[in-house]
Amino acid sequence: MDSKKYNVILGCLLHDTGKLRYRHYDKRNHSISGRDFLVEELELSDKEILNMVFTHHHKDLMDAKFEKNHIAYISYIADNIASFSDRRRVENGAKKGFDPFINLQSVFNLLNNNDRTGYYEPKMLQNNSPAFPTINGRKWTEEDYGKILNTIKDNLKNIENTKDYLESYLQVLESTLSFVPSSSNIGEYVDISLYDHVKLTAAYGSSIFDYLESKSRYDYENDLFKNRESFYDEKAFLLCSLDLSGIQNFIYNIIKKDALKALRSRSFYLELILEAIIDEILDRLELTRANLIYSGGGGCYLILGNTEKAKMTLNKIKEETNKWFMEEFGVDLYLTLAYEEASANNFRDKPQNSYSQLFKNLSNQLSQQKMTRYTRENIEYLNTKMKPDGDLECNNCNRTDTVNENGYCEMCDSIIKVSSSLIDKDYLLITKEEKDFSGLSLPFGQWIYPVDDKYLRAAMKDENAYVRSYSKNNFHTGKRISTNLWMGDYTYDKFISDLAEDGSGINRVAVLRADVDNLGKAFIQGFVRNEDRSLVSLSRTATLSRMFSMFFKSNINYLLENPKFILDGRENTEQRKCNIIYSGGDDIFLVGQWADVIGFAIDLQEALGYFTEDSVTISAGVGIFPPKYPISLMAEETARLEAAAKDYSTTINGVIYEKNAISLFENNMTFSWEQFKKKVVEEKLDLLRRYMEIMYKDEESSGNSMLYKILDYLRNIEDKINFPRLLYLIARKKPNSEEGKTIQRELSEKFYIWAKNEESRKELEMAIILYVYENRGEN
Repeated sequence: MDSKKYNVILGCLLHDTGKLRYRHYDKRNHSISGRDFLVEELELSDKEILNMVFTHHHKDLMDAKFEKNHIAYISYIADNIASFSDRRRVENGAKKGFDPFINLQSVFNLLNNNDRTGYYEPKMLQNNSPAFPTINGRKWTEEDYGKILNTIKDNLKNIENTKDYLESYLQVLESTLSFVPSSSNIGEYVDISLYDHVKLTAAYGSSIFDYLESKSRYDYENDLFKNRESFYDEKAFLLCSLDLSGIQNFIYNIIKKDALKALRSRSFYLELILEAIIDEILDRLELTRANLIYSGGGGCYLILGNTEKAKMTLNKIKEETNKWFMEEFGVDLYLTLAYEEASANNFRDKPQNSYSQLFKNLSNQLSQQKMTRYTRENIEYLNTKMKPDGDLECNNCNRTDTVNENGYCEMCDSIIKVSSSLIDKDYLLITKEEKDFSGLSLPFGQWIYPVDDKYLRAAMKDENAYVRSYSKNNFHTGKRISTNLWMGDYTYDKFISDLAEDGSGINRVAVLRADVDNLGKAFIQGFVRNEDRSLVSLSRTATLSRMFSMFFKSNINYLLENPKFILDGRENTEQRKCNIIYSGGDDIFLVGQWADVIGFAIDLQEALGYFTEDSVTISAGVGIFPPKYPISLMAEETARLEAAAKDYSTTINGVIYEKNAISLFENNMTFSWEQFKKKVVEEKLDLLRRYMEIMYKDEESSGNSMLYKILDYLRNIEDKINFPRLLYLIARKKPNSEEGKTIQRELSEKFYIWAKNEESRKELEMAIILYVYENRGEN
């Protein structure tokens, strides 16, 4: 990496460090405070970087009278672009001034015409320490900022100032600044963190450096300072999108032994493949993870400089990746990749609608590529080179291939062997050298191995083989540790059969598949308020993406470890009997003991509402299966239930409500979340439990028989004779106590009303099914 480019990136990342000192008893100009902190505490001596920090504001830079090619002009305009795309005046705001101890407001306050005032209490980002907005929490203090400054100093003071450690700066800043507000202006929306601001500043700065370098333009003073308004309209950037196709079929294409381990490992393997592709792009372009806006769900967005080198690199990466996919997986996986030229003004939606048009154009390109995947040469290669190496079917994926003594093909064998260490080890080593222990192959002649700290430190010394590494669910600094991968990896048991048995009621497992509703629209149009597009910006899109990743990859583990909604109503301090198969981006796939899965579904919906301040909704499907049922079919059938929830629509007081629902067991058993919680569980299931406890306490068999008859009458209620039959069935059971008379009267009166209403009948039917499952112990 060019030394000037290195300085651009590091200077942009550190340019606002002085804000922390200013908020910690140092009331000098934060440009001065920041420069002094770097010198005094981090012992940074590079004058170019120090000058960037000292002069990133207009007046200071103008007074400095640097040479025309000084990179301080790059950090100045990069900071401007990042700032003007996230700072907006509060609607009808009369307040003016600054509050150094103001809290970071939730970006969800403004999403989808939301009008909330939630904010985050002072904290640093830690694994399994969820962050939810509040309206009555404490403000920041000088002492809070002192702790952050000390943490930054302790982690960065002795770090090597080389390109191999740039990502470590990012990790430290993410862990410390994710809940620190960038702006303290009380007249503005304060919903962009200092971390997101400096990260985006570094993305813009490195992209601008590459763009101007490619055109041999070195008069930065003229281009970026004196004529900055013109530069804002230049197509200096590329917005790039990647998307993996075939994910669902690849993950769920397993049928046999060790399905649970293999399923989880396949999901994580695909995530690692995408991360490896991202890092290969960044490495070849000599960029950092600051340029990654979002990754998750098999896709990502990057900001790059608009150069021919960038375009050629992207096209080459796509070609190499898809060739590797064809060699390893045939037609199962495919990478689509698209990019659009963009200006700084486009990222703040100038001209109007230009921001959303960028994403629409990218989406159209990706869709077109998916319809025309292969060239003639690709097809010829697939027809001639991809014939099966063996004549036996793999016991795990059914692919015809050479299999080992256990009946597994090479890929399935590798995935199964590495599955435990993917969960247990803290680091993932990427190397050019194949090892003699369990790992997985990657594109570009690389392999990935789960390792411990000691092994990783030794591997870093091998310059010929070591590529990079990842930490997992914890921030770490070190040589080419690319990033921390937050991983929803909650695991209760290794085997599906054990999940089914470890609980009360019927011996069944359930599968949950849930997905945030209309998220794509929220990313593009979510910050348009009453035709006002001033809040639309890349900063908010990036922040929104990161917050969703935080929820589905980090908070999700906490929710499973700390259950709230217990289906049978009993107090429970145990962790959920569930295993995450995949969680990230905006969706989750989970398997577990059937009642725990339903309970977690409620926890998930409520926690997401709390996290996003009800600005988005989620829809879910829950399927219930015998533990030996093929996991691929579980996934497929539950996907249909999820789709049924997405199709849900109801009209209340003339208003149409769509999605925001849960489908359980069958497509026609779809309810709004509120309906399921209040009407099914708290009303009807609770009444059934009380009735059965009093009237059939020692007659479980006859009680269940009665419930099955009620179910039959409800399902065939169009036959008019079944209505009186239903009421007679309840009445003929003679109570032997006053308590029995009371509960029978209540049940009869309620059933009389419920049986006449279609929605109430559906709710009652689900309540009966849940009761039977709770009290049925056999298969």
